[in-house]
Amino acid sequence: MKDFIDYMQVLRGHGLHIDTCLVDGSFVTSKQYPADLDCTPLIDGGRSTPPAGILGSIHDHWVSPGSRYKKVPVPGLGRTVELDVYGIVRIPQEHRNHTLGSKAEQKWEKFWQMSRGHGTDAVKGSVEVRLDD
Repeated sequence: MKDFIDYMQVLRGHGLHIDTCLVDGSFVTSKQYPADLDCTPLIDGGRSTPPAGILGSIHDHWVSPGSRYKKVPVPGLGRTVELDVYGIVRIPQEHRNHTLGSKAEQKWEKFWQMSRGHGTDAVKGSVEVRLDD
């Protein structure tokens, strides 16, 4: 959980407004010792204010880096984290790309609900985590 909390703080430090995150993977199964935490930060695009210096790499380095930071230290944190991160930027309704953003969010919500494998360890869903300041 420390990796998750620390990473969310780094994202917020970059001006990304996050109130909610979907958590999935072995962390929400009946496995006694999950290997990592898979998460989808739901980023409010209308309220986020990332600095211009990170805009060119914001998706691959911050919003949706996948498992990148399991091997490479998180910039600004100085250590690796046991996270798979696949974030979504919620696009304001009045924006021309709102529909694309909604489709991406529905895709990930459906993906996180799918059971994989067999037996009780495969039965899962996702957990919606509300973040405090």
